[in-house]
Amino acid sequence: MRVLHNFHGNQGASLDSRLTFDSSGNLYGTAGDPNRRASDPDVGLVFELSPTSKGEWTETVIHVFSVGSNFGRDGEFPGGTLVVDGSGNVYGTAVNGGVGCSGFYCGVVYELSPQGGGTWKETILHPFESAEDGSEPEEGLLLDGSGDLFGTTYHGGSRYGYGTVYEITP
Repeated sequence: MRVLHNFHGNQGASLDSRLTFDSSGNLYGTAGDPNRRASDPDVGLVFELSPTSKGEWTETVIHVFSVGSNFGRDGEFPGGTLVVDGSGNVYGTAVNGGVGCSGFYCGVVYELSPQGGGTWKETILHPFESAEDGSEPEEGLLLDGSGDLFGTTYHGGSRYGYGTVYEITP
């Protein structure tokens, strides 16, 4: 076994996802420790690990979810497996937060798009705002050849409230 990267301090806690490769060999994952909410405004992050020519790996935090000035509107506690499309966009879910969320257990589906110069732009593709469409998208996403995203929620749904299966189309 070989350790590729050790996380510490503000780099993330509670690695919450399986890793995903992109076409260039970079690894992507999430970290989000729900126990940090009371003492730390950062409630998760998405990271990229890139291989160097010397066989080492460099970590870059590409997005930090924060309850600071945006009050969790961009999501809180990312988790589940990320997916990467052919253009390098990264898609994932966060179990809490969202624009219409008035408390815990809403969640979002998000897209992170590379903008050049090492910056990334987050776009919320769907905020889970009501019991009808589900809440707590804990698991990762699947991406089909047409760019449709598929996932599940832990709670919500109009019938019994035991979750939903959803599709998001471009």
